[in-house]
Order: sequence, then structure tokens, then C-alpha cells
Amino acid sequence: MEVIGGTNLDRSFSDSSVSASPAVTLLSSFGSSERPREDVEGDIVSSFTLGPVVGYGTSSTVRQAFPASGGIVAVKIINSHDHSEDGNAALARKRIEQEISIWSKLSHEHVLPLLSAVHTTFADYRFTIYCPSGTLLDLLKRDGSPALPWDDAGMIFKQVVKGLRYLHEDALVVHGDLTLENVLVDEAGSCRIGGFGMARKIGTRDDEDASAQSALQVERTTEHRADTRHAECQHTAFDYKSGGIKAPETG
Repeated sequence: MEVIGGTNLDRSFSDSSVSASPAVTLLSSFGSSERPREDVEGDIVSSFTLGPVVGYGTSSTVRQAFPASGGIVAVKIINSHDHSEDGNAALARKRIEQEISIWSKLSHEHVLPLLSAVHTTFADYRFTIYCPSGTLLDLLKRDGSPALPWDDAGMIFKQVVKGLRYLHEDALVVHGDLTLENVLVDEAGSCRIGGFGMARKIGTRDDEDASAQSALQVERTTEHRADTRHAECQHTAFDYKSGGIKAPETG
């Protein structure tokens, strides 16, 4: 086990770390060897047992998972077959390794922690804490009509900005994809920034392209507005490229 950034990060890269359930083993004997393997509830990945599906991303599946030590976590699964269909498997592999490298070093109360990263022939697995309340988008759909209470919106804004400031000033990372879907709400009701697939280190060559610079400017604009309108978060709260939350105006 490798200790990175204050977190016990178990990075396993052996195909034997995934054990299929008996049902999957039986069914696979009737299929083609070329068919991509699908993850099934009950599979064992490293020291985790996969649980039910709780959501889907653009190119991923999110499941509950159960560590051998007890408790419950979440796992984001990206099928390796999807990489090959994108037409540039090498680039996809590089981006995954970059995401893990950046994410594994982050440690903050408003940033989603990476507990374990496992790579196999079939898929990539990222294990993190389980957030039963879902994302900010889920929260808005559930409780945001006609609008979130002022106190709740202000608390959310401040927590996201704290996490964002940590990324920029301490970790020297630009997130690059700060959307409602990439901010989760943990069991205690605290916001956690996740989704580091487009994250870049500030000052590296990858950060010099236009998209990274644009993302950094958007994120820093959010920080600046938090500083200048700290008292009541007037006029705007989130300026995300894919939409966001607008805090109610006052005065």
C-alpha cells in the first residue's frame, strides 16, 4: 500500500484483483472471448465488493462498493472498451493516469478524496466516499423549486469556493470542469468537489492550452466574486460553463 498526500491510496494494476461472481463466470463461458466484460454486483475488485448501480456519468458507471473492513464507499467505473472506441486509447490512458496523479494528492474538507485506484484489462476503478445526497444537480431537482433557501445557497457557495481556493492556491490545480454534477454532497451535508478528469496542474505545459486557461479564468472569477461580495453573495454565485446556481439578489 502506497501512502500519497496523507491518504492510504491502494493502486493495484493486476487483472487478478477483479474476481467475477459465479453467475458472471458461468455466463461468460457461453460468450465470445472478444466481448468486453461488464461489471456486475457481487464482483470483487481489490478489497472491495461491488454493490448496486447508483448513477451514470458521460462515460462511466457509479456503484456502491463495500470494503472488506466494513462500511460503504462509491466507485466510478470506466470500461476499457469505451477507450478503444474513442479512437485514441493511448491518449485516454494518459488522461486517466493524469487524473489519478492529481486527485491522489488532494486533501481538503470540500474536495472528494480518492481512496483507491485500480486498473485492470477490463476497466478503471476509482473508489471514494459515498455521498448519499448525490450531486448539487440532484439537490436542486429535489429541493430547489422554486429556489433553495437563502442560508443553504450561501453555505453551498462558501463551501465550493473554499474547495476551489484550495485547488488554486495550495494544490496549484485548475479543475477545468466545475459543474453542478461534479460537486457532491456528503453524509454530513458538506459539499465536495469531484470529477477531476479535466484537471491540470497550473504552470505545466498542459495548462497553456486555451481551454485550460479559460477554465482557470472562470474559476478565479468565482473566487473573486466571493471575495468582493462575501457578506451576502450578491448578484451571482456560480459561473460555470455548463450552468450553475444563481444566488438571489439582495438590496
